[in-house]
Amino acid sequence: MTTQPRIHGRYRVDERLGATRIATVYRAYDDKLNRPVLLNLMRSHLVEQRSLRERFISDSELRARNVHSALPEVYDSGTIENRPFFITEFITGQTMRMRAPLSPLEALQYLRQIVGVINACQQSHIPHPPISSNDFVVVSEGHVKWIENCTLTPNQSLIDIASYRAPERKEGMAETSTSAIYAIGVLFFEMMSGMRPFTSDTADEIAELHSQNDIPPVSSILAEGCPPQIDELMMRCTARNPDYRLHDCDELLTLIERVRRELLIDNNSHSSSAFGHGNSDTTAAAVYSDAYPQRRSGKWVRWLLMVVLVALLGGAG
Repeated sequence: MTTQPRIHGRYRVDERLGATRIATVYRAYDDKLNRPVLLNLMRSHLVEQRSLRERFISDSELRARNVHSALPEVYDSGTIENRPFFITEFITGQTMRMRAPLSPLEALQYLRQIVGVINACQQSHIPHPPISSNDFVVVSEGHVKWIENCTLTPNQSLIDIASYRAPERKEGMAETSTSAIYAIGVLFFEMMSGMRPFTSDTADEIAELHSQNDIPPVSSILAEGCPPQIDELMMRCTARNPDYRLHDCDELLTLIERVRRELLIDNNSHSSSAFGHGNSDTTAAAVYSDAYPQRRSGKWVRWLLMVVLVALLGGAG
């Protein structure tokens, strides 16, 4: 990159930010339109793999269709030194991982946007990033953007993906609309509680925890509790048996709207901020020094549930 300070005489490369599964990502500047952009350059060791090269080019063309406002805009594409690239908008904001926990109404507002963009990608067959709190960014305007975080290490990326993978996928089943619903439910749990339901140091252990355990109601985690509609929504997304989940994003969007209306009616005289606030600091998208904060142990969650159960049994006696 040192011999090519500008790409196509227009994009000035500033610094390397990290890498995704298939691209190296750089912060760059568009000298023609005077704006920061992201350069997504196909990773050098993958260039000679014809199928991946074709996929990279095809993906950039599909993303340029801009089927949803939550997807980063693709401004340009091309090839430099035999490496395909595409240019996208540079996004600033907080990852959902940093933003959580949220109030119920705020979480539902963002969840509606998240489900909307996932639905749009599924219906249009647009390639998209993983469903993860590290990949959804809340921008300054209060809207969500769906990026692929380029700052995670390979092991962190594996753990990140496993944290949202439906139990049936551990057995080798292909991704379906119901497995995406499960991932959305896990994300909603994290948006409400500020933690993931199961954590471990390896992706395999996390997959096993999802396979063997039901995700607890988020009301059992929050000291102040939460409306029962929130637990209902989450449990209809995260049933271990896919037959018991909502079938697709359209059904989920309908339920989100119903729950949102009910909460607005129930809380029209109360501030939803009583359930918690997110951090208000902002940071450049894809530059997340704390995208992977200290993880909470899944054993802690199970211990808390055991305490609650014992208390209930004692009260019944």
